[in-house]
Amino acid sequence: MMFYKKDYKNYINKSLIKNYKGVTFFDKKFVDAFFNFRTRSLKYLKKNNKFKKRQTVTKDKTYKLLLNNLEKIKDEVFIFEMYKKFEVNLKLKKSYNKDFIKTTNEETFIDSYLILGILISKIKKINKIQKLNAILKILDKILLKKNYIENCNNLFLINLLNIEKKLIGY
Repeated sequence: MMFYKKDYKNYINKSLIKNYKGVTFFDKKFVDAFFNFRTRSLKYLKKNNKFKKRQTVTKDKTYKLLLNNLEKIKDEVFIFEMYKKFEVNLKLKKSYNKDFIKTTNEETFIDSYLILGILISKIKKINKIQKLNAILKILDKILLKKNYIENCNNLFLINLLNIEKKLIGY
């Protein structure tokens, strides 16, 4: 049986529901579908050039802190804590207190995940396999929903896809 784009998306969606717990990918056709999906996604993003500037997100503390760290990694402890929060929940909230306990139930702006992935790739406290694992999850989360692709910063998304490509070596 051949994996098609629809099959790939269904399989990943089921994995996301389980937070990837107990999910292992051994099927060669799945791996081929993965590379095909990522390659097509990157081509689509480059072709459509939707590099619009984002409006300022005023009430999203997590987004602001991640964006501030993007220019120059200033707070590796914060980045590492956000990485841990994402790895456990596959979601980040708009606000956390100083002890990294959520202060709101609202999910953060979609670009926060892209920025987190870019930052994760730069810090030394996380090894290459952990970085790749987190980036794969972030990209799965975003690339499987059309409205996420349309509403995120495509420059960040392309950058993260290229980081993933480099980590995997394809």
